[in-house]
Parts: sequence; structure tokens; C-alpha cells
Amino acid sequence: MIVKYMLNWNRTGNRMTKERVVSKLKQVRGISMREKIVETAERYFCEKGYFAATSRKLADAAGISIGSFYFYFKDKEELLLEVYRKQSGRFIITVAAAYENTGLYKTDRREWLGTFIRQLLETYGNSGKLRAELKAVTWKNSYIAEQKAIIKKETVAAMMQLFTTSPVLDDVHVHHPDVALLFVIDIMDAAYERIAAGGTPEEREAVIQECTDLLYRYLFSRCD
Repeated sequence: MIVKYMLNWNRTGNRMTKERVVSKLKQVRGISMREKIVETAERYFCEKGYFAATSRKLADAAGISIGSFYFYFKDKEELLLEVYRKQSGRFIITVAAAYENTGLYKTDRREWLGTFIRQLLETYGNSGKLRAELKAVTWKNSYIAEQKAIIKKETVAAMMQLFTTSPVLDDVHVHHPDVALLFVIDIMDAAYERIAAGGTPEEREAVIQECTDLLYRYLFSRCD
């Protein structure tokens, strides 16, 4: 039915050729398969590690041939960067959602910050092994280091843009907001690594509380 409809009309009401419909369907399938490979690779890297992976193993895990794998990605390095880009995108979404929660922010700034930190830590997911090995790869591989830096720069820029249009900007007291944002990211990374290292639920909660107190004093202590 969808194909039949597309064969007759496009979004502007003009008739579409069969060739254009087939082309659009192939594009949709291609995007869907690419996303499937990235999602599979992220799970594999998190569970078994990047160093244990090969292009063949990743293709098998995604249920595709090695030829299909190479159609979408030239090697596992490119796929690793795409996984990192996807994770960075989730951080941007989490930050945007937190800034939209203006009700809680206005009534209880500390509670808002604590909720925000918990949501960010959840966004990391079960990626402790992946993040540790990504750090090691970055030290060894200059290309990965360069591309990772570009992705991080883009992510920080997007977060900074969200920050400058949020009510938080008027309340924080830092001399250089862009540098302060980098500090916050570094602190969150350290908090996650501490939690990912293991420990009891009480120890996890202690890390979250200390992280919340630290960032609250840094960002808001002079505005209350």
C-alpha cells in the first residue's frame, strides 16, 4: 500500500517515478541497516570489548555478511567512531531534556541538579568497558584520537548552545562558561568511571551525592 501510494504521489503532490520510489526505499533500508550495525557494535563493545572484536565477529553479531559490513563501514575503527558519535548524541538529548525541566529547576535547584546527574549517568549505560578501551585506543591511534576530538568538540558546542538559551545561564557564576562546561563533563566522566568500577548500591549513591554537592557548590553556591 505504501509503495503504491508513493508511486502516485510525493510530498508536493507530484507524481513519482518507480525508479525514484525504489531509490527512496533503498535509502531507508540502508539507514536502517547502518543503525542496526551501530547498535549491535555498541552492545558488543560494551559486553566483550573493542579489542576482542573483528569485522567478521561484528558482521556475524549483526546477522549480515562480511561483504555487507564493508559496504557500510570500512573497518571496526570507523564503526567505533560511529558508536561514540551515537553516544554523544544521547548526551545532547539528555541535556536538552534537563534544560526543559524548568519547573523543578525553579523550585529546587539542587534537586534538579541531582536528577540531571542521575540522568546523565544513565545515559552512559553499561559502557564502562567500551569507554576504558576507547581511551586506550585514543592513546595508540592518532586517527581515532583526531576524530574523537572532533566529535567531542561538536558535542560540547551543541551543549553550549543549549546552555546559552536555558535559564541556568543566568544563575551560574563562572568566568568562562565554555571552560566550565568542559569541567562538568570531566567530573561526570570521573563519576561514571568510579561507578563502573563496581561497588555496592550505597557506594554508587555516595558517588552521586558527592558529585551533586561538588557541582552545586561550583555552579550555584554564590547565587543562593
